[in-house]
Amino acid sequence: SGFPTSQRKEISKLIRRLHYKISQHLAEIVQVEEFYADDAEVLIIAYGSTARSAQAAVVRAREKGKKAGLLRLITIWPFPEKEVSAAVLNKKAVIVPEMNMGQLALEVARVLPDKNLLFPVNRVDGELITPDEILEVIGRAF
Repeated sequence: SGFPTSQRKEISKLIRRLHYKISQHLAEIVQVEEFYADDAEVLIIAYGSTARSAQAAVVRAREKGKKAGLLRLITIWPFPEKEVSAAVLNKKAVIVPEMNMGQLALEVARVLPDKNLLFPVNRVDGELITPDEILEVIGRAF
């Protein structure tokens, strides 16, 4: 009927149905975009406005001879676990710039075979993460 309920069985049934529905349609829901990711030695995983800075950093790193790439997450929930797992294989470093306290980095770490390869870049002061900040981390990473 569209009205809220406090019936635990009804709530549980609804939540489980929605969870099942999402899990059965991940291929239709999850969207990512790769930018020079195939031959990259260092991969940046970013979303939103930070992905623009990351893409600029990739271009500048490539100009300097560093094999950098970007996996831009268009969908961050449900987390694109399969796509991220495939993208991080054989990378020397994975950089995750995000304008929060590292929630995306935690999800990436969950699927990253070697946690030592993870380089989070966090900013929470309202200013955008710049390509220069990401380039600096690329330089430190490898």
